[in-house]
Amino acid sequence: MALREINVALGDGAVGVKIWKNVGMSLRDAQRRYVMPDDARIEPIYARLQRDHIVLLGHQAEPRDCWLPYAKMTIRSDREYYREHPQYYMYLHPDRPSREKILAARDRMLAEHPTLRFDALHLASLEWDVGRVAAFLDRFPNASVDIAARIAHLEYQAARHPAKVRRFLIRYQNRILYGTDDAYGPADDDPHAVAQIAADWHQDWRFLVTDDVMHSSEFARPFRGMHLPKAVVDKIYRGNAVALFPKAWPGLN
Repeated sequence: MALREINVALGDGAVGVKIWKNVGMSLRDAQRRYVMPDDARIEPIYARLQRDHIVLLGHQAEPRDCWLPYAKMTIRSDREYYREHPQYYMYLHPDRPSREKILAARDRMLAEHPTLRFDALHLASLEWDVGRVAAFLDRFPNASVDIAARIAHLEYQAARHPAKVRRFLIRYQNRILYGTDDAYGPADDDPHAVAQIAADWHQDWRFLVTDDVMHSSEFARPFRGMHLPKAVVDKIYRGNAVALFPKAWPGLN
């Protein structure tokens, strides 16, 4: 999206701009070079967003599973997704930028824009280790993360290190947003899809709110819910989104 188009969108009331994973993973310029998140040609967009305190939503790279053979992936849905979308299965494309290179470019961009409000989608693509997500949040105090399509990775860690995951969620309670990545709109009319989305939401809620012993279709080991305090849950589900995108919720703040 060109700066002119972003200016129009913001003028029409947009409260955020998203940079997608194709930047770094597949997008090339006229010289066939991969365009990275810190590309100087994107700088005018970052400068405008930083100046006007508009949120940049960043989906850079993919889960670590994306760079691993199927047998070493931790999450079932990751295996399914990359079988269905081989163009984004980086294990099959070793000629493309590595995950480390993509995330380093993102982090350089953030370091150069210290007041930019940044929502690092999908746990900042550091989903396999909440310690690394914590280090990212400590390094960039204007960044938040969401857990959309990555809650199974939190559950996977909770099966082994439940206290570590719970401490992370409580410590960064003001900077974590709930999300699902589920897509369902007015043109959809599949009642089974609605039921599955509702079941997914309930599973997420149980993990965050209760201390139930739980099982996931994503991996074999059982785990317990995080039993977070209500104040923390309210922030993750609602309060942090209202604070991050105040113009999206007229009358709520």
